[in-house]
Amino acid sequence: MKPLDHCLTYCRQGSQCPCKLQLRIQAITITIFCVSNIKMHESEEQVFKGLLEEEDTDTKRPFGKETDHSLTKCREYLLLGVLLFSQFVALCTDTFLFPFFPQEAKSKGLSNVEIGTIFSSFEFARFVTAPVLGYLFYWISPRRACIAGTALSAVSCISFGAATYAPNQMFLPLCITIRILAGSATASLSVSVMTILLKHTTFQTSTIVGFVEMIQGGGYAAGPALGAALQQIGGYSCMFWTLGVLIGVSCLLQIFIVSTDVSEKKQSNSSIAMIKIPGVLVLTFHCFILSVLASSRSAGLSNFLSVSFGTDPGNIGLLFGIWATLYLIGCLPMAKLVNKGFIYTPMVIGCSLCVFIDLLMGPSPLMNFIFQGKR
Repeated sequence: MKPLDHCLTYCRQGSQCPCKLQLRIQAITITIFCVSNIKMHESEEQVFKGLLEEEDTDTKRPFGKETDHSLTKCREYLLLGVLLFSQFVALCTDTFLFPFFPQEAKSKGLSNVEIGTIFSSFEFARFVTAPVLGYLFYWISPRRACIAGTALSAVSCISFGAATYAPNQMFLPLCITIRILAGSATASLSVSVMTILLKHTTFQTSTIVGFVEMIQGGGYAAGPALGAALQQIGGYSCMFWTLGVLIGVSCLLQIFIVSTDVSEKKQSNSSIAMIKIPGVLVLTFHCFILSVLASSRSAGLSNFLSVSFGTDPGNIGLLFGIWATLYLIGCLPMAKLVNKGFIYTPMVIGCSLCVFIDLLMGPSPLMNFIFQGKR
């Protein structure tokens, strides 16, 4: 069967076709985006601006420009580098699985649904853990949560590589359990990094968000390529041991670099009030739908390329890396634009391009219309 015929066969299956399911998700994305443009009118922008000013007044950074701080500029950059390096390696432990893990799991007798469950368990753990940690940081130091999350991420990475030696009937529950722990660890690390950088450095908020998003893009860019390279050099287990050791090194650096004075202060309820703004709520749900779409593609695209086109893990990693590299390149310029006050226009342009690109990314039923059933 030709590669495109394989995709077209799915497209002729009616309600069970994954292409049509993806198209429905993309249609929901377009609808939410249009509604969000209507909701974000002038009055809401004024309320939003007022709430931000209120929060800046009530919750000054302990080491911000308004107060004396013990962190020198050099130490701030060192803190920024260590925390971003930790998050980068932790993200690589998720994305480096994309090129080769579906094939390894199939050799253990797992189905596509079970493979998708393993991938989704990581994101589900992040979804549940992140808001809980944000609430608990009033009692738990962000420094402790950051170090604990990094250490747990290192242990779970090495354990996931060792799970391949387990019997086939134990492989699925072990993978799901380890991925849940890894997702919780990554959520703990991500929330801690954002809290420490926002509350205990003098960098602008948009600059910090730009750096964090850039590191996320870097993790998605380097992870698949790094996983494919390490697999060819040292085999399946080599990747997990290598990244596990790197995360362990970053954990040791955090112990010496992150100050023990880092703590979370009681904040006002302005952030909760911000969520009550309809436009912000709609945009939050819009971002959630985009994340679901991206995660579903990450779990299924590798297997689709391997089965339909015979693509090897190295080229699959290259495809993921190209997409994430473009994301990486665009993060810092966007942070500069936000600092200059350009917020709404880049958001509209970016979402419009995202919708257009997602409609044409395979497996898409629109490809059948464009190529008229031909290869």
